[in-house]
Amino acid sequence: GAQGKAVNKGLIKNGIIGQANSGQSGMDITGSGSLGRNETTGVISNLGYYGMHVLNGGEVINKGKIQNNFSTGIFADGTGTKVTNETTGVIGNAGSNGISLGSGASGVNKGIIENTGSYGVSSSIGTSFINEATGIIKNAGDHGVSTNGATSTVQNYGTISNLGNYGLSITAGTATNNGTISNTGNYGMFMSVFGFGINNGIISNHGNYGMEVFLGTGVNSGVIS
Repeated sequence: GAQGKAVNKGLIKNGIIGQANSGQSGMDITGSGSLGRNETTGVISNLGYYGMHVLNGGEVINKGKIQNNFSTGIFADGTGTKVTNETTGVIGNAGSNGISLGSGASGVNKGIIENTGSYGVSSSIGTSFINEATGIIKNAGDHGVSTNGATSTVQNYGTISNLGNYGLSITAGTATNNGTISNTGNYGMFMSVFGFGINNGIISNHGNYGMEVFLGTGVNSGVIS
């Protein structure tokens, strides 16, 4: 199939204030081998559906700034579809999702994700998400990272800082903390229904619950203090 490339080094404004859903996508990438890149000087401001939209084996890389104030900063869906937030990348979410991973997609965060909305990162069935050692996820909203899909996996090697409701929430799938979860909010790590959570790292709790299990399964081999 055809392979395309899109690069942003300037400003993309998707949507118009006061006109909800007026923009579909700031950048749209579809198909295996297709690539979308937001460079270090690039800014994507989303007031529409998607700041970056990638499907069916495409790939997007953010090295700059994505600010989502309505629906989703980056939406990825389909087997082989990839999202990377690089070390210089900053994703700010005051809307629904900073990064949303649909069926079969994968995501890696090496930079900063700041959530004051619903989800910093949300993932569904058959997805994988890794927060690398350099990755920082700051949640002052509802969920820092949430997974709600069978066979989905989340691995944290970096830092999840929760001042909101859930730092790391697992409703279905498996999540492993090998890094640090700092909780001054409600739940540092929360497992429910079919969720399986493993702590091999550090959960520092100055909030309500460092690790909470409700119908799911939780295993601690690390430190909760």
